[in-house]
Amino acid sequence: MSNASNRSRLALDMRFYAILSHIFPQRFSRKVALIACSGIQIPWVSLTMYLTPLSDRFALSLIDLAVIGGTLMLGVLLTCTAMQASMVPLYRIHAATRASGHVDRLPEYYRDEMGEVMKLVNRLSTEAITDPLTGLLNRKGLLEGIQACPRGAVIVFDLNQFK
Repeated sequence: MSNASNRSRLALDMRFYAILSHIFPQRFSRKVALIACSGIQIPWVSLTMYLTPLSDRFALSLIDLAVIGGTLMLGVLLTCTAMQASMVPLYRIHAATRASGHVDRLPEYYRDEMGEVMKLVNRLSTEAITDPLTGLLNRKGLLEGIQACPRGAVIVFDLNQFK
């Protein structure tokens, strides 16, 4: 998969997290709390609006019970889906630390706790393939770069006892 398609896939995956980052730019816990509260409050408000005209009756019909159950289940389903979408940065970090070979860079423009962890993962993945003294690719970085090239595109010279 090319770098451009990886970046576009990452951008699509991170879209919900980006929206939440505009609301709460510096706290991941507030993002999660917003999702959880919305998952509780939206079904509750909709049920209240539905049941208000029915308050003059004493018994609920099967249709009323189905609407109540469906609304609550929909709220739970949407909350779980939103929670999973907000965890995409964590999934990306996990994939980046478990992957063998080249690691795609994670976005670094988020300012919350997850953003700091993504920056750290990027820094560590860069340090893993570069020489700290010269800043050039080390053996691992060079081998990864060679493997990414088409066959026959790279010539490697091995200088024994080079000083």
